[in-house]
Amino acid sequence: MSLEQQVMMLTRDANRTAEEVELLRTSMGQRFDTLEQRFDSLGRRFDTLEQRFDTLEQRFDVLEQRFDALEHRFDTLEHRFDVLEQRFDTLEERFGRLETDVRLIIELLQN
Repeated sequence: MSLEQQVMMLTRDANRTAEEVELLRTSMGQRFDTLEQRFDSLGRRFDTLEQRFDTLEQRFDVLEQRFDALEHRFDTLEHRFDVLEQRFDTLEERFGRLETDVRLIIELLQN
């Protein structure tokens, strides 16, 4: 094989290799673009999830405030019932004394 033929074969091989490299470069570029799009999509999905989490967190804070207010109201209601029970106890005591006083008056009037 002559030197000229060898050069032509090497040139063809070099051209094929250059074409293959170009195809690989194009393919890798497309794959990179696809990965970049997927990464951007994941970023948007993450942002959406983060916004949803923030919304849930705000709703939880509102629920917590409402629960605290309800708990305070319940404590107030409990206190009012305690006062009411004390007043009923006092009233029962007074009725007991009144009954005793009425019996004494009846006994005194009968004698």
